Amino acid sequence: MSRVTLRAVAKKAGVSYQTVSNVINNMDIVRPETREKVQAVIQQMGYVPNYAAKALRQARAMTVACVFYRVYEAQVQDPYRTLVQAALAHSARNLNCSLLTYHLTDDPESCKDIVQHFAQGRLDGAVLVGPGMPAGALKQLKGTGQPLVVFDHVHAVPHWQSITAAYREGILGVLRHLAERGKKRIAFLSGVQSEQGLNTTGEERLQGYLEGMRQLGFPILPGHLVQGNWTFEGGKNAFHYFWSLPSRPEAIVAANDRMAAGVLNAALHAGVKVPEDLCITGVDDFEFAQYLVPALTTVRIPYQEMADLAMDLLLQQKAGQVASGVVRLPVTLQIRESS
Repeated sequence: MSRVTLRAVAKKAGVSYQTVSNVINNMDIVRPETREKVQAVIQQMGYVPNYAAKALRQARAMTVACVFYRVYEAQVQDPYRTLVQAALAHSARNLNCSLLTYHLTDDPESCKDIVQHFAQGRLDGAVLVGPGMPAGALKQLKGTGQPLVVFDHVHAVPHWQSITAAYREGILGVLRHLAERGKKRIAFLSGVQSEQGLNTTGEERLQGYLEGMRQLGFPILPGHLVQGNWTFEGGKNAFHYFWSLPSRPEAIVAANDRMAAGVLNAALHAGVKVPEDLCITGVDDFEFAQYLVPALTTVRIPYQEMADLAMDLLLQQKAGQVASGVVRLPVTLQIRESS
């Protein structure tokens, strides 16, 4: 069966080719009665817009995919996901592009829509957010031959461009700052243990802690390294665990601001003075960090700058420039009242 064309729709509706195009693109210059007539013919004939042809005429589809992998229940309200999506949308808007969000799972079929939209010419490229992607999904996406950038992945993926931040250096900076405050018993609250073979920003933060404590000559005392699942509740639970130890920490470095806020909340409810009795620091510099009481010392991750660079790299790939490797943007330590 041959494809229904836009001109065929125009002929049957008794209008011009341009009128049908205006209806499809939601132009407000079409009279309501004409719009209804054309839409009825489109539905009757089963017309589907040829996005590939449109993209060829425009040279660009003006749309970029933001792809998340494994969005768990605990992540739905995580500021990280919201901030990254907003940063990418802002970058896309500055380039007169739109952003479409996709969610991948371990099901090979979850990649179907993105691959299909690439084939239809509806996407200019994709930014893959998160520590990892299923091997099958990576193979399918790479097979499209379209521009792809990995966002916030700390290790090089062969033939891919990755963008991340200098997390290890950020944690080292935190430890040096605490050492200058005379703190030696420093505990670390990590996120979650990564799956085997998966290199994540969480692991890099942990490695920064281990390396920094070694450089400073500080021992890691028993019980001073636990996981908090990246959540506020995880931070609260971690504080109670740390404070029950025979050798209480003088400072707690949380791997993200969300856990640090939980630690701070629990500490204050327990009557602990921050920073006099306990220093608390985080990583991210989410907006709420400066509004906490006391305000949170944290490592600022340049998410907007990372998003801007991701879009730039996609456009470079679109223009035929091929490159691979990891780009690490510098972080800054925001010293506030909690330390």
